[in-house]
Amino acid sequence: MAVEARDIDALAERIVHGAEEVLAAEVTAALVEDMAAGVLGGFGRQTLEALARANRAKLDQALAANRGRIASEVYEEALSCLQEADARDAAALEAYYGSRAVSEAYAAAGAAGSAAHFAELSRQSARGLAEVIGRQNIAMAEAAERLWYEVAGRAVAARDEGLLPLDRILADAVCRLAAGGVESIDYKSGISSQLDVAVRRHVVSQASQAGGRMTLERLAAAGHDLVITSAHYGARPSHAEWQGRPCCAAGPKTAGGVQYPGLVELTGYGSVGGLKGVNCRHSIGPYFPGITELPDLSFPRESAHFGGLTSEQYYEATQRQRELERRVRKTKREISAMERAGLGLESSTYVQKRLVLGRQQAALRSHCADKGLVRGAQPRALSRKPAIKARSKRQLKSGRYAVTQAEIEAVIARDLPNVKLPCEISYNPRLRSYGATRYEEVLPGYNRLIKIEVGPQKDGSDAELRDTILHEILEARIIVRAGRLYEGGDAAVHPHIDRVIAKYVKMKGLK
Repeated sequence: MAVEARDIDALAERIVHGAEEVLAAEVTAALVEDMAAGVLGGFGRQTLEALARANRAKLDQALAANRGRIASEVYEEALSCLQEADARDAAALEAYYGSRAVSEAYAAAGAAGSAAHFAELSRQSARGLAEVIGRQNIAMAEAAERLWYEVAGRAVAARDEGLLPLDRILADAVCRLAAGGVESIDYKSGISSQLDVAVRRHVVSQASQAGGRMTLERLAAAGHDLVITSAHYGARPSHAEWQGRPCCAAGPKTAGGVQYPGLVELTGYGSVGGLKGVNCRHSIGPYFPGITELPDLSFPRESAHFGGLTSEQYYEATQRQRELERRVRKTKREISAMERAGLGLESSTYVQKRLVLGRQQAALRSHCADKGLVRGAQPRALSRKPAIKARSKRQLKSGRYAVTQAEIEAVIARDLPNVKLPCEISYNPRLRSYGATRYEEVLPGYNRLIKIEVGPQKDGSDAELRDTILHEILEARIIVRAGRLYEGGDAAVHPHIDRVIAKYVKMKGLK
C-alpha cells in the first residue's frame, strides 16, 4: 500500500543519521570551538567581526564538504523507497484485475501509464526531496551564523563588565548555542527547529506526499478510483476520524450500492492539517470491495498491550513522551557543548545541567514505565557507545614505582592548586605507561574526555609524578580544544607540552 508509515520512518532514520548528522556535528563543533577560543582568548569587540567572518567560512566549508554526499544519499534512499512502494501498488492492481487488463488500461492511458512515466515520477520526487534538504542546510548555516554572532556579542559584553568568571561566561555562551542548536528556519511559518527535527519533518512530509501522488497516478492509469487510507493506533484525533475508511479519489461516488465519500472531502487531502499534510504518516492504497479487509479501529491488540489505553489516550501519552524526550535532548546538547568547550565538573553550570538531566531522565523513565511506552531512539552522537581511545605520555615503558591515589591528590593540592582538572584523575597499577588520557570520539572531530590515568612511575619522585599529571592535563586540553595540533604527530605535541610544563615549573618556583 503506497509509501507506508514504516517506510517513511525507516527513510527518515537513514537520512537523519547519515551524512546529515555528520554535517550537524561539524557545524556544532565549529560554533562551540570558536566560542571557547574567543572567550578564553579574550576577544573584544574589535575582533568580533573578524571572528564572525572566520566562523562563516568554516560553516561554508562544512556545507561544501558534505553537500554532495548528502544530496546523493537523500536521492538514493528516497528513490529506493518510492520505487518499492510503487511496485507494491502495481502488484496489487494486477492481482485484482489481472495483468492483461491492467496492461490494456495502461496502454489506453498512453504515456501516463507507461513504466517510463512512473520511473520518472520516482526520480523527480527523489530529486525534489534532495533539493529541499539542500536548501534547508543553507538556511541552517545562515541561522547558525546569526546565532553565533548574537551569543558572542553577549559574551564580549559579559567579559567587559567583569561581573562573571570566564568559565561561567563560556558555560552560558555554549549553553545558548546548544539551546538554539543547529537550526533550520521555515520562512513560510517563521518557525525554527533543531536540525534533526527539521530534517525528519521534511522527509516524512515530502516522502509521504510523493508516495501519495504516485499511488493516485498509478490507480488513475489503471482506471481504479476507490482508495482506503491506512490506520494506526495513536493517530492524532483529527486524523483518527477518517483513517481506515474507504473513499473515492475522484470525488463522492456510488458503486455496488455503496455510497463512498470523496477523498478530499473526507480527509482534507492536500491541506496542511489533512491527509499527507505536515508529519502525516498515513498512506493511501487501492480499495477492492469485498476483498480489502477493513481495519478494527478499536485496536484491541494494541490497547491490551498498553494497559487498556484507547487510541486517543495513547496519542496523548506519546505526545507527553516526545515533550520529555525533547527536554532530555536539549539538556544533552548543552552538556555536550560544554564538554566540547573543555568545561567539566569544575563548572557549577555543568554540574547543574548534569543534575537537571538526571531529573529529566527520571521523569521520562517514570512516564514510559507508567504507560508501557518504549523510549524513542536518541541521536547517535548521544546514545551510542563510541570506542574509547587513549593518548599516553611520551615514555611508553612500564614504571617500577607504584604510587597511591592519596599521593596523586597530595601533589595536585600542593603543586597544582589553581590548575583546573579537565576530568577525573586516578591511579591504574596495570597501566603500561606513566600516564594516559582516555577519551571517546563521539563523531569525527568531536571528542569527549573519559578520565586521566596515572601508572607506576620511573623513579617515584614527587617531581616526576607532578610532571606526569601536568602532561596528561595538557594532553586532555589539546584533545578537546585543539586537536589540530595532532596533525604534526607526537613530534609536535610532546615538545609543546614539555615547554609549557617547564614554563609552569619555573613560574611557580617548583623543584
